[in-house]
Amino acid sequence: MKLKQFLAKNYSIIFVCLIALLILIKNALLVGFMHHSDHFGYHLFYGEGFIGLKLILELMFLAFIFSISLFFKKKGRYIYIFIMYMVIMILNVVDMVYCRCFQGAPGIFWIFMNRDRSTEGNSYFLDPSIYASWLDILFFIDIPFIIFMLIFGFKKDLFKYPKLNSPLLCTMSFLVLIAFSTINPKKTCASTNTENKVAAYTSLGYHIIDFKDSIEVGNKAKITDSVLNDFKSYQNLLIEDELSAKDNLNASGVLKDSNLIFIQMEAIESLCIGNTINGKEITPNLNKLLDNSYRFDLYDQIKNGSSSDCDLMMMTSQFPMNKAINFNYFPKSEYHSLAEELKLNGYNTLYINGSNHSEWGYRDVETTTMGFDKDIYDIPGDKKVVGYIADECVLDFAYDEIEKLKDSKFYTHIVLVSSHFPYPKDENNIYELGLKNMGAVGNYIELAHYVDKCIGEFVNKLEESGILDNSTLVITGDHGGIHRFMPNRANKQAKKYPFIGNSDDYTVPYIVYNKKLDKQKINVIGGQIDALPTLAYMYDLKFNYKEGRIFMGRNLLKTNLNYAYLNNGKLKGTLTKEEKKILSKGYDISDILIRGYYYNED
Repeated sequence: MKLKQFLAKNYSIIFVCLIALLILIKNALLVGFMHHSDHFGYHLFYGEGFIGLKLILELMFLAFIFSISLFFKKKGRYIYIFIMYMVIMILNVVDMVYCRCFQGAPGIFWIFMNRDRSTEGNSYFLDPSIYASWLDILFFIDIPFIIFMLIFGFKKDLFKYPKLNSPLLCTMSFLVLIAFSTINPKKTCASTNTENKVAAYTSLGYHIIDFKDSIEVGNKAKITDSVLNDFKSYQNLLIEDELSAKDNLNASGVLKDSNLIFIQMEAIESLCIGNTINGKEITPNLNKLLDNSYRFDLYDQIKNGSSSDCDLMMMTSQFPMNKAINFNYFPKSEYHSLAEELKLNGYNTLYINGSNHSEWGYRDVETTTMGFDKDIYDIPGDKKVVGYIADECVLDFAYDEIEKLKDSKFYTHIVLVSSHFPYPKDENNIYELGLKNMGAVGNYIELAHYVDKCIGEFVNKLEESGILDNSTLVITGDHGGIHRFMPNRANKQAKKYPFIGNSDDYTVPYIVYNKKLDKQKINVIGGQIDALPTLAYMYDLKFNYKEGRIFMGRNLLKTNLNYAYLNNGKLKGTLTKEEKKILSKGYDISDILIRGYYYNED
């Protein structure tokens, strides 16, 4: 009897506190999923920083959200609280699905980027195994009970409606929230890591803050003397390194005046090159090219812009922005690009991308700030793989376009897409290695084999027509694949197939082929940022800007340094304390120079 009286008397408080507690529990559940290596299991970890401060931030945010309910009359207050609870639950699920597919939590830029996107490449959402886990039911299991509580409370008239100063409470909660959110980001974990922001502010709070940040990041940055001094120190260190190093291969200018055909493969990692599985070569055609190639294995350094970040680094040797996507947010920020430099040397330039409806902003920049004469996205062909135009169609079309350019020097950049995540079952009867029992990892390797087959047929055409005789092929992967998107599955299969390697150390191939080159495996540690300086050295391209060096990367054929910085700030390789102090600022320097339109002022 006393319990019934207590519940009846305090029903409103119990309802609100239960909602708040469930939000905190489910936020912890979401963060645990997000911090797990493949986001399907649960990792008992609450992000970086002091947990007490994060809990205070969460409670202050919830106090602010709940205080808004006081502006509503009677039943409207509790209906509002229930609606906000459902909004947060939906955001939890959206964030979880996005994290499993693309890593991290989605930002407001993702919504706007996809405003004109078709269903191209999105067929994987038809397969729940790609993004769903049976544990996800925990996000919904309580909802029927909460609905029952709401209806029961209204029916029995158990809810109370105290008269409180709504504006005052709302303002006080907001001010306390702002005060706590100004604490050192390392203590509150409100860093650039989206998972940590979700841990600190809940899913809804993260999206509100992200909206604010998205507006701010689009503003022009001020390039201070401090930034310019850091840039100068950075360049001086790399200049001194190259001047003091030896080129044991005498590669300077070895490719000068040869045509350039650049093939950018979707998500192909180094593990695919030169290896066999079940007695069959994964990439037999690329393996043949290695006999006349310099092969590099580069660390993946992309950030928010995914494949477009690869374009940026390969074409300009500038690091991608920290909080936004270069081509979407700053399409008018100029660069000194590979296409522009080759045009100054008499080349015709063409860009071809198999993703017709990409969200990454290619159409806004390739013929403007990237400097190409022409870009093409509408490629004929009915065959699709993983929801995109098949690579064989892209390369057939590219060959026809190259035929039109063969009487002059040319640079053609080709972006392939058939090996795109999520690595589904064989929908087109193209898998040939018999890896059905390996799941997504096997499908990924099968797709790599298919891409290799397409490239092999393309190379044969170039050979038969004589175009290959005076052409250089550069073939690279744009970012990680199975290790980036499904690390747990990759690591599990690596126990049986060691060549798959560890998800902490995966690289992408960078192969420079020309008939005049001898087979070389360059073992220096480097990243994608180093690709262009290395290629420019082989082509004897100067890239002078105001009589100074502009690359954020280094020439891997003439260096004493052995390092790469990843997008999370982690160092691969070794550097002295002073070198770390200077070179660790690379991403931050590029970010400010791009947002400050530094290269537009030439």
